[in-house]
Amino acid sequence: MGYDVTFHPVAVADLERLMFDVVREPKLAAERAKEGTANKARVAEIADILGRFADFMADDDDSEVGATFGFGAAALAGFRHPYWYARGSALSFLTKLPVAFVSINELSNGLFEKLSGADGTRIGTNYTASGVILPENLAALAAWLDAPKNAKTIAKVFDADGLDSLRRAIAYAREHGLGLMEAADIVVPMSGEGFSDPDNLRAHFLKHLEPAAKAKAKAKAKPKAKAKPKPKAKPKKRSAR
Repeated sequence: MGYDVTFHPVAVADLERLMFDVVREPKLAAERAKEGTANKARVAEIADILGRFADFMADDDDSEVGATFGFGAAALAGFRHPYWYARGSALSFLTKLPVAFVSINELSNGLFEKLSGADGTRIGTNYTASGVILPENLAALAAWLDAPKNAKTIAKVFDADGLDSLRRAIAYAREHGLGLMEAADIVVPMSGEGFSDPDNLRAHFLKHLEPAAKAKAKAKAKPKAKAKPKPKAKPKKRSAR
């Protein structure tokens, strides 16, 4: 099957309000769902994700954190911010990284300690997600990706489009003071399956890579093509008399 990977800028503060608070107090789900997106048409989808948390916690024998709360965290992030697609390329697949993912369990101060895979930090299988690379570590990650000495190592996992998507996600996260996580199969293009806001998806195959605001700004900045002057009409020849 392979992996359809997405890179998600994410705010830990959003995870606190939309996930950790709701796990502690499920009655908050309907109220907090409204905070999850600026698009009112998507609130019901967020409420559906938040409504699953109680079941995940109750089924602690089978609930694997990366496949439940990790995957849910990435989906929620995709309603708040743009996210970028890569086919088969993920930081999770690199043996060594200059920075670490922080597990969802650690970010929640041990809220998911009783669930399996509580300390998992990387994509494990399909339909799972990583932990979070904190905002203060993204500059080091960006520098590592750009260092020529690491090019061969990175090329074993990332193709050109995948690496470009990752760099764009990192740039957006750094610009907005966010962390970064990655997920497998939030979007599955071959089947049309999706678990987050499709309007926020950025992908090479869509030819849509920039956040909407930047795309609009670029369009406005483009100088309008000058209209070509119309050729002057040739004077009519007078007949000789």
